Order: sequence, then structure tokens, then C-alpha cells
Amino acid sequence: MYKNWFIIAAFFIVIVFVYSVNQVLTPFLIAVFIAYLLNPVTDYLERKKMPRVLAVTLIFSLLSLLCIALLIFFIPLLLKQLGVFAQQLPEVIQWVYSTANATSIMYFDQQLPSIDTNPVKQLLIDNWKKAGSVATQFVGKVGASTIAIVSFVVNLLLIPVVAFYLLRDWWRLSSNAAMIVPIDYRNTVFTLLGQCDEALSAFIRGQLMVMLALGCIYSLGLSLIGLNLALLLGLLAGLASIVPYLGVAVGITSSVLAAYFQFYSFWPVVAVLGVFIVGQILESIVFTPIFVGDKIGLHPVVVIFAIMAGGELAGFTGVLISLPVSAVLVVLAKYLLEQYQTSSLFLSNSERENENTELHLNPSDDTQ
Repeated sequence: MYKNWFIIAAFFIVIVFVYSVNQVLTPFLIAVFIAYLLNPVTDYLERKKMPRVLAVTLIFSLLSLLCIALLIFFIPLLLKQLGVFAQQLPEVIQWVYSTANATSIMYFDQQLPSIDTNPVKQLLIDNWKKAGSVATQFVGKVGASTIAIVSFVVNLLLIPVVAFYLLRDWWRLSSNAAMIVPIDYRNTVFTLLGQCDEALSAFIRGQLMVMLALGCIYSLGLSLIGLNLALLLGLLAGLASIVPYLGVAVGITSSVLAAYFQFYSFWPVVAVLGVFIVGQILESIVFTPIFVGDKIGLHPVVVIFAIMAGGELAGFTGVLISLPVSAVLVVLAKYLLEQYQTSSLFLSNSERENENTELHLNPSDDTQ
């Protein structure tokens, strides 16, 4: 009895502590997430006789080079394509309206209310110009506050440092944490942790790698066609692939429109469709078997709800941690459902008597 109360008290103390330090918890959560994602790669290099410290150093060096490449090459290109998209958007809106209006007249003999795209175009231009001044004002305000800029820089530098040490000492920290779990509950806790790791591996590691691979394939294919918005649309389709079939639907729709308004020709549209067909084939026979395997990830409805709920509750940080947290919660919910379905609250009296009879006839099956 006292043991149960002690566990409940410890649980609430942890919750209160986490709530009290939530303002400084974000960089540590991101560091834990990065270390968890990179741990399989580190373990693989360690099995190849590479010292773990050297493996972690190599991984972080490659990640640093990747971040520098993104800042130098891809970010300016992405911003340029966003500007092109903002200029083309009013024309796309006008074309969609004209097509919908012609369809309405043909089938319903009803003309749609007219729209003027000039305010939309002017709004985009004003906001695009305003973005530079807003960024300048933001930098000025941050620069005027020494504490704010120091805190931002410290948090930014803290993430890779904490992730490095967590990754280096991952198994030692895991073993020490395992020793804290009460002996009577270790089998249950370790089983649940294994299921959580499987769910996270299936969706977080696996699906993120599939999204990254698809984003690269789509961007490369659209670039070969000569599409001006190739990087932007490829990344958009890759990110949307977090929900099955949403990525290909968003990618095809946006890329076909972009190809049509850039080339005004039929064959580039066909080429765009070919890029996404190739991407779907590679996802089915290469990416998903390699990165996800036969594990079952999160249901698409759970993914959508988790992202929306995380953003509503905790903003951008909530979006970042929504999928890992939801994967863990799904595992815990399944466990609680199994416990409920074997409890006296769920079972009828006759079923409980039959279960007790089976346990007495087969005492070796009762492992708890």
C-alpha cells in the first residue's frame, strides 16, 4: 500500500518539476530527440569497431557540415522560390476562378461572383516587403536586449552540446535510469518501454526518413524538368507525406499548376506526374521497407490530431514533440485497454470464473 502511494507521489513530483522548469526545458527536449534519432547510427558504427566517442564526433561533424550547406545554398534558394510563388499566386487564383466559373455556367447555368486578384497581389507584395523590415526590427529589438540575445545564443549552443553528451553516454544513462524502477514493476515497465521504442522507431525515425527521401526525390525530379519552384514544392510534398497519400496529393496539385503556368504546355505536366509516380514506387518498394519495415506506425488520424493539438497547447514546441508523445501515449493506451479488458469491471462473473479455472489448471501460465 505504501509502495503504491510512494510511486504516485513520485510521479506527481516529477510532473510538478517539469511544469516548473518548462521555460528552460525546450533545448533539452530537442537534444534528447536528436540523440534518440542518432543513437541507431552510433550503435552501428560502434559495432563496426569504431570507438563511440569517435562515432559521435563523426556524426556531429557531418551534421554541422550539412547545416552550413543548408544555410549557404538551400535557404537563399528557398527564399527566392517563395518570392516567385508569391508573384504567381494571383494568376493561379484567377485561373482557378475562371475554370470554376466556366464549370458552374456549363452545368448549373449560374455565374460565380466576380473576384479581383489585385488586392491579393498588392497584399502579397506589401507583406513580402514588410517581412524585411519586420526582420530588421526583430534583430534590433533582440540586439537591444543583452539578456535576450545571450539567452537565445546559449539555448542554441546548448542543444548540440547536450545532444553530444547524451548520445555518447546513452546506454550508461539508460542503465542508470533502469536501476531506479522498482523491481516488482520492471518487467511491465521494460515491456512498455520496448513497445514505445518500437512505435517511435516505426514512425518517428522511419517516417521522417521516408519524408526526407521523398522530399529529395521530388525536388530533384522537378528540378530536372526545369520547374522554378522545384525545391519549394518538393519539400512541401515531402513534409505533407507525414500523412499517407496527403503528400502526393498536395505535391501533384501544386506542381501541376506550377508547371502549367510556367510552360503553358502539356508535356511538362505529364513529366510532373511521372516524377510523383516514380516517387510513390520508390516509397513502396524501397524507402518504406528499409526505413519503416513491417512495423505499424501511427494512424493518419492520430497524426493529424497530434500535430494540431500540440500546436494549440504549446505552439511550435508542441508541434515538435507531438508525434513522439502521441506514439508513447498510444502504447500506454493499448496497455491500459488490455488491463481494463481483463479486469472485473469489464468481465462478467462467468468469464471471471472461467479465467480463474484456467489459471488453476495451468499455474505455469501465471507469470506475474
